[in-house]
Amino acid sequence: MPKNEPQRGPSQEERRRRSANRPIGGGTPPPQQNIKKSTESYTNPRLQRASAIVAIIMLVAMLLSLVPACYYSGASAAELPVELQPAIQGQIPPPTSLSISSARFLEREAAEVPPTASLPRPAETLSPDRYYAGETGHYIAGAFLKYWQDNNGPTKFGSPLSEEFTQNGFTVQLFERGLLEFHPAELNPQSQVQLGFLGRQLADARNLVFESAKNSPNTPTRTFFAETGQTLSGPFKAFWESRDGINMLGLPISSELTQDGIKLQYFERGLLQSQAGSDTLQIANAGQALLEARNWPQPTRLDLNLNIGDNEIYQGRTLVIRLAPPANWLPQELKGSVGGETLRLFQQGSLFKALKAFAPTAPAQTYPLKLSYTDPAGRGREISKDIKVLQFNFKRQNLYLPSEKEELSNTTNDDADNAQLATTYATFSPNMLWTGKWSVPGTGEITTEFGEKRAYGDSTDYKYIHGGIDYGMPTGAPIYAPADGKVIYTADNMLVRGNAVALDHGVGVTSYYYHLISYNVKPGDVIKKGQIIGRVGTTGRSNGPHLHWEVRVNGIVTYPLLFANLDITN
Repeated sequence: MPKNEPQRGPSQEERRRRSANRPIGGGTPPPQQNIKKSTESYTNPRLQRASAIVAIIMLVAMLLSLVPACYYSGASAAELPVELQPAIQGQIPPPTSLSISSARFLEREAAEVPPTASLPRPAETLSPDRYYAGETGHYIAGAFLKYWQDNNGPTKFGSPLSEEFTQNGFTVQLFERGLLEFHPAELNPQSQVQLGFLGRQLADARNLVFESAKNSPNTPTRTFFAETGQTLSGPFKAFWESRDGINMLGLPISSELTQDGIKLQYFERGLLQSQAGSDTLQIANAGQALLEARNWPQPTRLDLNLNIGDNEIYQGRTLVIRLAPPANWLPQELKGSVGGETLRLFQQGSLFKALKAFAPTAPAQTYPLKLSYTDPAGRGREISKDIKVLQFNFKRQNLYLPSEKEELSNTTNDDADNAQLATTYATFSPNMLWTGKWSVPGTGEITTEFGEKRAYGDSTDYKYIHGGIDYGMPTGAPIYAPADGKVIYTADNMLVRGNAVALDHGVGVTSYYYHLISYNVKPGDVIKKGQIIGRVGTTGRSNGPHLHWEVRVNGIVTYPLLFANLDITN
């Protein structure tokens, strides 16, 4: 062990496991000893009295085994922990290794209502040990904040649903996917914040009783846990093992269930379920479900969703921001920015959305996302996220042009074309003109990918960034509109792009089709998905027939297939 590393005591999980396997009276069984028997031991009065005392102690120990039921003084059977209900109701025996400590989460005042009402954003800059989670309007501070930040809290546990409050003698705070408890008696600061039994609380709030599973030999796809009397198998077991399930979720307290077409399984500290209409598993928002089951007040929240995981996105990709308010109110004075650049927010039904494209040349760094608004109570609220742009290793390409077109390799020609197209880059229509996923405008093989760094001839000057996708197709092949839109530009014989068509799809999204031999649309035409808008050629800076397909978001080139892979209208 390194000299500077503090010595850690047993983890919460180790202590709980030890408690679960310890006799109710404490201690451990004595070691086996070879004791020589004699007939005197059966007639000695002292030994007889000792035997009587041992019998009395055993009787007291049996009575003490009922302590878990007495732990909830005056509680009815329905209020008892899940494991004890079947035993009292005479249905099924409880797990033999039930620990009293596993039931402590239910000891609370009958009138307990945690402070879940949203709070306004801070008027002044917060100290480093305090953080305001604007999605739900709650603060995280001190040891809870450190634990939340050190364990990727935004992704793992979500936003706080309450301020700190007291439950069973512990200071706790409820999050979307976790319950944090503070244990000041722990000598090791790293063990003072622990995960509470959120899954057990949710099962209790929903009045659920789970039957014990049959104990059978473990297999690679199935494990039986004597501690809870339940099994874990199949995809649930694989997910649990791959996501540090023993620490994040604890052990299963139910079997795999199906409710409203969704597969789910309860665990000590949370709930694992499949996504609606999919077999993909995810850790459910058990904290939010607990609020609803207990009828506790809900935070006034503006639900923020992004199309990326862990707040990370690659160069050349587009960030989709989705804000969903409750049905009974809309945010007022809603504003947003990314990296200091103002977002163009638009409304789609009850949702608010914005698109932010990061160019292939965007610096790989952190860009702060900030959203501010006023909630129904007139409180100023703010949501902050750090969006990390990751470097993408784009390919390199050397393009060889026919001798009669070599002069077009000079990038000043690109500047001239961009000047012609500048008005289309600035196009922003407030309404989304398409629905669903886009299709691909051509069926040919991809000859140049998006974002490739290009040099001409034998040059090693890879400064030109390819802003679209090239599809190699025969001359005259039809080009189809990938989505509904409106023609905003057509041109003949541009220096680099050749014959061109540009479409507006609304909300800052425009698409471009270059090097055409011909086109059959004009500005102002309303275009439907799948409609032929032109035919493949090799006009402009081209060394063979192909379609250059380009998509821009608020004037910035972005990966076109995002719109074919993701339905951002949903």
